[in-house]
Amino acid sequence: MFFDLTACVSPDNAPPPTPQNTPPFYSPATFTEDFVAACPKATAPIWREFDWQALVPNGASIAYEVRSGDDIMSLFPSMPLSLATATTSTNTGVMNKNYDVAFIDTGRNGSGVFNRANPPVASREVLRLRITLNPTPDRLQAPTLLQWKVQYDCVPSQ
Repeated sequence: MFFDLTACVSPDNAPPPTPQNTPPFYSPATFTEDFVAACPKATAPIWREFDWQALVPNGASIAYEVRSGDDIMSLFPSMPLSLATATTSTNTGVMNKNYDVAFIDTGRNGSGVFNRANPPVASREVLRLRITLNPTPDRLQAPTLLQWKVQYDCVPSQ
């Protein structure tokens, strides 16, 4: 026997190693959506409200922020305004028709986030919505945004 090859072989009858099943960990996720109003001539948009349905586990949240401008290069203010933060799931009702709501621009002396800003923000043709989904502190559960809609009115231009 010139070479004893079995001297280098380890036994192969040991059980395989136990896989390390680690749960998926969620990180905050942010996305933006631009909405462009389609108003007839001699009218201008007023971004009235943002409505949503969401599933939000305890400890998680969804943050909504907005800006507006004549185009995406002229969005104002430079830092988005906090529109709302959802910390609970939407009570959609028996027919799944209920939404949570946040007011954007409710007109002169209104209570919308644009009206309360200092200086106030005027609704323009483009509305940029930024949404951040924040998981639970242990990062094991994340919120789910089910549906949303932005509503606006076209009012006579001034």
